[in-house]
Amino acid sequence: MYSWGGKFHFIPENFRYPNKLTVRALWDLWWCRDISSQIRPYRSINRKSLRLIGNKTNFVKKLVRHFMMEAVRTRALSSEEEIITDHVVSHRTFSAVFPHVLDKAYGDKPPHRPNEISYVTVADRLK
Repeated sequence: MYSWGGKFHFIPENFRYPNKLTVRALWDLWWCRDISSQIRPYRSINRKSLRLIGNKTNFVKKLVRHFMMEAVRTRALSSEEEIITDHVVSHRTFSAVFPHVLDKAYGDKPPHRPNEISYVTVADRLK
């Protein structure tokens, strides 16, 4: 727990989404805790805290929203509100959905090394 701005937050005041995360790394951090930095899963970070720090919040939300919509469309998940609490389910869902998200972002010209692509790049290409 961190104290800044006269309130308690689950992220430090200087928290920023990492720039160099792959799509897979972001997906993992969305559902699972970042043990090295002691940050909760990104999905559980308070919206007020994120609004106060800004910084790529829209890219993260946009990408996760596309993933969740595709997960439901492909029946990897039953609803967009489903919470993934298990690493196995998280990895299975990502593997099932990632090709569909890449297809939406890149169409007929997929990236050469899709597992290394930045979440910012993919989110920027999604409409």
